[in-house]
Amino acid sequence: MTGWPILSPRRACWRVGPLAVACLIALAVGSRPGAQAQIAQLVLVPGWNNIAYTGPAQPVLAALAPIDGKYDAIWTFDAPSQTWKSFNPQSPDTSDFADFAQGTAYWIHMTAGSTLTIGLAGVVPNQQRRLLNGWNNLAQTGPTAAVADALAPFDATYSVIWHWNAALQKWELFDPTAPAASDFTQLTQGQAYFVSVTSASPNPAAPTEQSCFGFQSYQPQASEVAAALNRAAQNALADDPSFRLPDLHTALDGGPATVPASIPPMVLRSIAWIESGWRQATYSVPRGAHGATITSRTCAYGLMQVLTGMQISGQPTPRQTQIGTDYLHNIDAGAQILVGKWNMAPAQLPIYGRRDPQIIEDWYFALWAYHCFGDVCGKYNVHNNPDDPALKWPRPMYGSPEQQNSRGAYTASDYPYQEIIFGQIAYPPSSGGAPMWQAIPVQLPPHGTVGFPVPKTTIEASAHFDGGQALPVPTPVATPTPGGAPQPGATPTPAPQQLDGEYFPPIGQ
Repeated sequence: MTGWPILSPRRACWRVGPLAVACLIALAVGSRPGAQAQIAQLVLVPGWNNIAYTGPAQPVLAALAPIDGKYDAIWTFDAPSQTWKSFNPQSPDTSDFADFAQGTAYWIHMTAGSTLTIGLAGVVPNQQRRLLNGWNNLAQTGPTAAVADALAPFDATYSVIWHWNAALQKWELFDPTAPAASDFTQLTQGQAYFVSVTSASPNPAAPTEQSCFGFQSYQPQASEVAAALNRAAQNALADDPSFRLPDLHTALDGGPATVPASIPPMVLRSIAWIESGWRQATYSVPRGAHGATITSRTCAYGLMQVLTGMQISGQPTPRQTQIGTDYLHNIDAGAQILVGKWNMAPAQLPIYGRRDPQIIEDWYFALWAYHCFGDVCGKYNVHNNPDDPALKWPRPMYGSPEQQNSRGAYTASDYPYQEIIFGQIAYPPSSGGAPMWQAIPVQLPPHGTVGFPVPKTTIEASAHFDGGQALPVPTPVATPTPGGAPQPGATPTPAPQQLDGEYFPPIGQ
């Protein structure tokens, strides 16, 4: 594992390496005889230290007065804006912040080792704070506990956690899909951690009109999910006729021609992985056990993050209960939604390629619409059009070595949903060091061929059957665009290499 913050001491300009960010140091807590307030001794080493600040709110210069002259830059990560904020001790008035906030994580670059003693009065417990979507530099103010237990009070879904070992000046990783192979298994009180959150903590201060139903589910084994996805793709999973897939329309002109429903299993595998990491219950529920169903803020439920038909008033219907509690019915419901999106063309969706449902790439627009399409995307400020100028261009294939090693230049937010799915097909996630499925070199439509703001029927750039067999395709003509890759900014966003368990709940099925 390589890559860590690199600082130019006077310019306070740093870069996150390809394996994103996490935490730090040693904390000693004790109480003085006769005193009620505890103190913490933060052992700071030369180089970067990611500290959990537990002292009272006060100006930075006052809080760090005992180590004055031994540090030259301070950074903090602002989760709501997903941006870095800096404090320059040589120019406090031009810095992004002036005060330390209690229970907040900070990066301090030390020019010499030292120990900082701070008070612990009124530390805010973890359960009174929130984790937001994206990266969160979490100060572990609660007791030392196993990762799942420490983060359970946040009621958030996370895909990876990074910890900065200051003593060794290197990153340590916790992967919830492989805890036994991770570098650590506990969150230590007084240390800080970078948590990648895919479904944020609920906000009690701003309740929405819609509250999600609290389903409980069995957490299937990965092998069970793989088998179920293969059967669902062939319309062979459901016993209940209401969960069967309708026939697929195939006429380019919208005519009545249909074929019996089938979906390339690779498409369903990738959707399910992106949506939930092949989980019906939350990440804290072990496989083979039962627990709370994984649920997005928009009340999309389960392994396929089913939103359509899941608006629950009072008690759920029998169908809603099946989707919310059983991964088999959930997979079938997701497959039904995807087939429904396919059949929206050409009246409501463009056609991609030759409209052959056996070809992986021809599901391009149906995948786009599985997440959201048109005005619904605009309502939520989601950019699923690949030619949208709001997205970075050029951009490497999602999940490719270029994207994974881009040092934060390309994160999931820079990609349309369907490109993320295609990226998982071309660059499969791994489990136990092995790819979870065969890589298929699907290609994306050349930039400018889909059309913005109104997408149009598009020639496929490649064509593959589920087994990987390639078909010949015509050569599309790309719209010329200015060359040169964009350069990452001076304050990068943390973005580790692609890891298991990405999670993109649909918002407009």
